[in-house]
Amino acid sequence: MKKILLIVFLFYAVASLQAQVSPAANNSTGGSATLSNGGYLAWSVGEPIIGTVSVSTGSTTVTITQGVLQTWPEAVKNLMLTLYLEGLFRGGSMAKAQNASGDEFLGDVADKITIELHDASAYSTLVYTASGIPLSTTGQANVTIPGRNYGSYYVTVKHRNSLETTTAAPVSFANGTVEYSFDVPSKVFGNNLKGVNESYCIYAGDVNGDGFINAADINSLSSAASVFSTGYITDDVNGDGIVDAMDLILTDNNAANFIAVKKP
Repeated sequence: MKKILLIVFLFYAVASLQAQVSPAANNSTGGSATLSNGGYLAWSVGEPIIGTVSVSTGSTTVTITQGVLQTWPEAVKNLMLTLYLEGLFRGGSMAKAQNASGDEFLGDVADKITIELHDASAYSTLVYTASGIPLSTTGQANVTIPGRNYGSYYVTVKHRNSLETTTAAPVSFANGTVEYSFDVPSKVFGNNLKGVNESYCIYAGDVNGDGFINAADINSLSSAASVFSTGYITDDVNGDGIVDAMDLILTDNNAANFIAVKKP
């Protein structure tokens, strides 16, 4: 009799445990919605389940637990820029930035840049920034932008010793892939590009990053050149690994034309 009671007890215990770990045992109200940025929001109200439910979406697996507000992985935008930097430009392509012993970066990376998105109606409002973006010797730079940024934005490019440069008008991020080339002056705010060997480049020489290419930059270069500074350093405007007369010539030519940042 005791054995029979024990078996019955274990049967109900196991059945109870199975009910706790089964998602169907705790039916809850809830819902879902597809967001305008391409993301997905799912929610539920009720008792949390004991255990989890995994849903695969391509290469991403999302774990869902009832009773907790959850956001589906956000869609992204692919921004593809094309641009040349005057300091590294050698006619048709760019040289790879050097340090004291050779190439600073592996592969076909010429140098790295910072890309910013600014509000279309209030440029001073920075919406998004991505630093350390590789720029290839052929002038290509690709960056992933969060899908929540689906409006229109000014796109600004910054580089360690080049002039900050911005698109002529806000660029639409409505599509999943956004392409933009800084290839002619009319596509840059204030027509602020320099013609070099039948191409157009972002001005070189803003060594101190103050938005002006002037005597302050030349003085910095002169000091570095006087002690034969080498390496991957800001004063090396042409990226050959040493600060010398070539860097001074590039910068002085632009300073003589009072080149400065132009932005909305």
